[in-house]
Amino acid sequence: MNSMNRINKFLEMFWLIVSILSVVFVVIYYIYYGTENNLILILLPIISITMYVFRRSMYSKFKDRY
Repeated sequence: MNSMNRINKFLEMFWLIVSILSVVFVVIYYIYYGTENNLILILLPIISITMYVFRRSMYSKFKDRY
């Protein structure tokens, strides 16, 4: 596995972990404090899941090239 594949795989795993943690933290926060004036927090999991899907697609595209 060359360095480009390792970097792509690392970034894919990084965004997966960030996605899972952000979903867990936002759910816990909403359970304790409610959703009043905190609807913007839902953007954090959405952005991190989107980044994970993007990195996963990039990894699958470049995996065979390098």
